[in-house]
Amino acid sequence: METMEHLLQRKEEGRGFYHRMGAQSGSAGIRKFFGMLAEDEMRQERVLLALRRGTLPDLEDFVTLDEAKGILRRLSLHQPYYIPEEGDLQRLATAMEFEARCAQICREIAAADGDGCRKELFLSIAAEEEVHFTLLEQMREVVGRSLC
Repeated sequence: METMEHLLQRKEEGRGFYHRMGAQSGSAGIRKFFGMLAEDEMRQERVLLALRRGTLPDLEDFVTLDEAKGILRRLSLHQPYYIPEEGDLQRLATAMEFEARCAQICREIAAADGDGCRKELFLSIAAEEEVHFTLLEQMREVVGRSLC
């Protein structure tokens, strides 16, 4: 069974992972998108750290969805500096795997947690991870079409 400590470790790793993935892309849009995901990982990590200290924090609203729509639009219009590279497809696929695994961990922790508020917090984080996965999937489709 997964633990909150393991999830915290994944969040820390995810932040670094997204920074590296963004740095490797030549597309300003992909870099910005990975930067937003890194910020979401850090925000979720802060919430989990507060929970570990015994505080039941609110999961702040995340703006990744709205900002990602603009990036997707610019990528699909082939705007300068947003043109993707071949390696972006693999980076996005790897990120999809990361988000899917984090969502699964959150759901496992929520299922094992008897406290209603804690359970809802983990389910909320899982829902965010699922949104991230969907955005990555859409980004990958747009990038794939752009590279054809």
